[in-house]
Amino acid sequence: MLRLKDALAGQEPDTMDGLKITTDSYSILIRPSNTEPILRLYIEAVGDDMLELEEKYEKISAGP
Repeated sequence: MLRLKDALAGQEPDTMDGLKITTDSYSILIRPSNTEPILRLYIEAVGDDMLELEEKYEKISAGP
């Protein structure tokens, strides 16, 4: 999560419930699971770019 926070710092994420990025057309929340050793990615989008957003943030979450 610290690496993700650094990677997303330019987007000024809200860190209350994980890392939340909100724009006019979408909202992304990345947070660790409370029951499994995984990250959860939640996406809300207005347009048709849901899959593009999913791929972008999964790539960031996976790291180098």
